[in-house]
Amino acid sequence: MAIKRTAADVATSDAVRESFDYVCCRCQRDFRHNPGGLDCSHVYGRGNWSTRFTVKNLLALCRGCHRYLTKNPDEHMQLYLEIYTQEDLDTVRLKKNTPAKGIKRLIPQIAAHYRKQTRDIEELRFAGHSGYIQPEDWEDVD
Repeated sequence: MAIKRTAADVATSDAVRESFDYVCCRCQRDFRHNPGGLDCSHVYGRGNWSTRFTVKNLLALCRGCHRYLTKNPDEHMQLYLEIYTQEDLDTVRLKKNTPAKGIKRLIPQIAAHYRKQTRDIEELRFAGHSGYIQPEDWEDVD
């Protein structure tokens, strides 16, 4: 059974793909002209609400790489550690094991936050910034 995508899932995915400049983290293929071919991949799956919208749980992967890494979790983790740090992974892993209370009620706010992050990153791109631009995680906002 497929997991239903919420407005927050869509906005988070858009922000992550924009943050990686529409380039697959694994094969480095450019998807700026075909953004639908690039997925937002969760290191710890979307079924875990504690990390579902956590930036450092997410990578931009083309469909082929996403499919491959889903079947090869050790390589998925290795790629993750080429992009993020062991400390980031430890933080996400700890968060994964923490109950997600009330997150579903916050979907509209999370969606609004990541839509703004996407606009902010797009402005930085327009100003000449390239490469990875990390979006601000929704939980880091006061």
